[in-house]
Amino acid sequence: PGILAAESKVKFWDLGESLKYQKGEIIDMDFYDESRTLVYSGPLARRQRSETDWHGWNDYFVALLDNFRPIHASVIITREEKGSNGVLKRHVSSRPLPLEYLRLGAFNEASETRKVGADDGGILQSLRFKMKPMFPFTVYHAASKGSRRYTLFTTSEALRTKWKDALENALAVYHARQEANQWFVLQSLDDGCFRSPGSQPQYSSGIRFSGKVTNAVPFKFTRVLPYSNPTSMLALQDFNKFVVQHEACLYSYSLDLMARVIRHPSSIKSFEATMEKIAGNEGSVLLARSGRVGNRILRMCNISEFQTATHRQTVIFVVKKLLQVTVHTMEAIHPNAQMTPTRHSSHQSFRPFGGPFYIPKDAHDVTPLVKTIAVSTEKGIIIIDPTNVQKSVVTIVPDMSNAANNPPMADLKARCDNARPLGLVRCDADELLVIYDTMGCYITKHGVPSRNCGYIRWEVKVNAFAHRGENVLLFSSEFIEVRNVKNGGRIVQVIEGKDIRLLHAGPAGTNGSGDTILFAQAGKKDDKDGLSDNITEMVETRELSRSSSAVSSRSGSTADNLWDEWDM
Repeated sequence: PGILAAESKVKFWDLGESLKYQKGEIIDMDFYDESRTLVYSGPLARRQRSETDWHGWNDYFVALLDNFRPIHASVIITREEKGSNGVLKRHVSSRPLPLEYLRLGAFNEASETRKVGADDGGILQSLRFKMKPMFPFTVYHAASKGSRRYTLFTTSEALRTKWKDALENALAVYHARQEANQWFVLQSLDDGCFRSPGSQPQYSSGIRFSGKVTNAVPFKFTRVLPYSNPTSMLALQDFNKFVVQHEACLYSYSLDLMARVIRHPSSIKSFEATMEKIAGNEGSVLLARSGRVGNRILRMCNISEFQTATHRQTVIFVVKKLLQVTVHTMEAIHPNAQMTPTRHSSHQSFRPFGGPFYIPKDAHDVTPLVKTIAVSTEKGIIIIDPTNVQKSVVTIVPDMSNAANNPPMADLKARCDNARPLGLVRCDADELLVIYDTMGCYITKHGVPSRNCGYIRWEVKVNAFAHRGENVLLFSSEFIEVRNVKNGGRIVQVIEGKDIRLLHAGPAGTNGSGDTILFAQAGKKDDKDGLSDNITEMVETRELSRSSSAVSSRSGSTADNLWDEWDM
């Protein structure tokens, strides 16, 4: 076993040294981690027909990397090439396929024949051919079933069976370890209250569908909403404020009275008297977000946005009027510092924080930074200081001004121009990660691309994201991809669902935590009342302490031998 393990490690290191990736792309395989190993590898063929080559047989070297560290486990397909110096190079023909997304297709399809040259050593060997059977099997990417579907061929039925066993074992171990080492666990809050038309031909008489859930906000009181179809909601719990965006306006209510009304100690009139119209007179409110700028916590809306301090809270709102889009910032006033607002009072609970500033009309999101605000537009991300609009320099990131003299930067610029920017995530004091819908890239605190202008391609097309600690959560319609932002965007967890929609993320806390993350997905009920929406909470896990591990280790060899058959 020791000799076999050493030989396997040498093969693994040889594979790592020979791999050649596409220029510019950041792929952190961490080949020198002691826990990594080569599970299985060997030559396989693919049939890719073209106009010039109808048969289209191509030879590849395929490797299945470790099942000990599921965040690294993957299938790599390469084409081998020997250089003039005899050194073997393996060019990665497609991005490594992570086990998180690996799905197995058919392993029992009929064999096909391949014409190969005779190997009998005769004089006319190069002119004579023989037919060789090839046995296919299929693997594919769960998020790209069509574009990343690979039918590979072995030279015998026995080899096809070996590949099937190796892949199934790797997936089984991955799922077992992933279940025990989740960064986020899901808790269903409701599956049945909210309904939309499903597959049933007939529904109960008089039924009224609520429609799919589009937004939610967590707080410890009973949830109450006087509007039928709000665009977004914000809870400023420290300031006793519930903010709702409805029909292009922004309204604020007392959060405490909202809960008391539903329990009947207070009247509807007393609750309605707390209503304040924060935005809407100057134009239409486009969106609402929350976050922190400096020591203030922000609530942002596209037309109207709100900001707040650690002990204060503010609202930033973006307003659209005719062809102009303007960002306004309001700071929440603590309830102890004012009288209870009435319907006829004007902004008693909020005061201006900085001045308004214009942004491009194609702006679609806002991200609060330490001292500034990042506005996502189709052409890039604009950085501006709301407290010093007149003197602050408007910056667009990533800063590609040197692309003409820097080929890697020029390549990155071309990729960024074809992607949709979603926002920014802070990695540390000196570096940020720009989130696009299909990729991400690192920049310095001055906005210049870092890490040699490298980029990370997501496995899915992202429509929203959230940031918690060292991880960024990327949301698509079918998957939630959790990646570590510091070590090159390495995948640490993948959550699968159907019709996924991020409802609430809120600001990431200063200690790495933050608001509860809520998302909706298609529920399990599809009956006469319609198709249900499952509202789910993502609960962040914590690593077990060493003391807990020490206690568990005293149980003897039983625990040590529990996973022996899994090689764990």
